[in-house]
Amino acid sequence: MSNKSKTVSALTTTAALYAELKIEPSGSVHQQLELSASRIFDLGRRTTEQTFEMGDLLSSTAMLLPEGTFDKWVKRRCGLAARSARNYVAVFRNLTPFRDELVDVSAGSTVLFHLASATAEQLREAIRFDEENERLQVADVKAILAGDEGARSKPVGPVLHATGGGRGVED
Repeated sequence: MSNKSKTVSALTTTAALYAELKIEPSGSVHQQLELSASRIFDLGRRTTEQTFEMGDLLSSTAMLLPEGTFDKWVKRRCGLAARSARNYVAVFRNLTPFRDELVDVSAGSTVLFHLASATAEQLREAIRFDEENERLQVADVKAILAGDEGARSKPVGPVLHATGGGRGVED
């Protein structure tokens, strides 16, 4: 398929989507939605800050769409799973008070998705954990959310998988 054919096909698909959602193609909502879609594509692989930006963008875009059409629009127009889109929105809505701290620790988007359901105290605990252990992973967040003290402590001692010879194999 040529580039021209792909462009025509994409335009036809986009036009059909907006017709299906009953959004006027020449209206300001259509233009705002297209701008949002463009910005979503531009974000690409996301840093912590971009994860918050994506959540903000998706949250404001959801307000433009008719009730019950967000999932369909985000999947068909942006190629983003509805669940992922909701996770980004939850990060923006629930974690914004801790945004600067989470950006400072460079929390990954999957970690942020899990933290979106945390209480303020659990968020503070997760940030402390990262500062003490240099990296917050999904398993750590799950342990914090479950209230599992033992699972949160990192093993003390040598890193045996990095130790050569028989000592690294023994333990």
